[in-house]
Amino acid sequence: MGQDFTPEGHESKYCVNCGARIDKNAMICPGCGVRQPNGFNTLTGFFNTGGSPPSTEEDWNALRFIERGSIAIIIGVILGFFTRLDIPLYAFSSPFNYSGAAFGFTGFLLIFTFIPAVAFLFYANMNYRKSFSIYSKKEPQSFSLALELSKFLYAGIVLIVIGIFLIIFIVEGLAYANPFVVLLFIAPIILGAIFIILGYIGIILGLWKIGTRFNDALMQVGSILFIIPYVSIIGGILVYVSARMMRNNMTSTTGPQTAV
Repeated sequence: MGQDFTPEGHESKYCVNCGARIDKNAMICPGCGVRQPNGFNTLTGFFNTGGSPPSTEEDWNALRFIERGSIAIIIGVILGFFTRLDIPLYAFSSPFNYSGAAFGFTGFLLIFTFIPAVAFLFYANMNYRKSFSIYSKKEPQSFSLALELSKFLYAGIVLIVIGIFLIIFIVEGLAYANPFVVLLFIAPIILGAIFIILGYIGIILGLWKIGTRFNDALMQVGSILFIIPYVSIIGGILVYVSARMMRNNMTSTTGPQTAV
């Protein structure tokens, strides 16, 4: 990394030429004199707010965690899509007198897709948080919010699991239950969904910050696509490709790094 020219208490960015840390609103780098993108001229200028290529072992490990998290979130979202299809089939098979075989088959599909989906989502968040944690040691102001919000995803997963299994095990009585009782069973799922959204916001913020740090528009675009359900698969692919390309670039220019 280059020198630090950021005044105390000011937000910072990285020079697009030398990698020095400079004031966020600086038009010219005090270190090398290169004019910085103003963020409005081009799409690249909008997303790339200044940064320098990854170059350290910490960067290598952080990008490796992002790759793992992105693969996991792609698989988790795909499995989650099938889980979403299975739940209505399972929940209404008994009240509408579907055959026992159909009831058992939809239940099997639900378990077969739901548990792995939850596991992959948990693993994805764990890896993203490891990446954010690496940079939060140097830039706590930039990554502390991402770390705090991403914690909610764990709580959201637990609540969703509780809600799903409550529905599974009391499914036969749902059609005749008191509305308050039904709401009681559904409440963990609603609250869990809110927590998962907060967790996703944390992931988006963290990935955006890393994209900004390395002046990488692909990662920034990918992080934004995490906002849209199921389109997040494309976001995961873009983030994975971005991290993979940067890490391969490090290998070709500096030699193999030590990954954890």
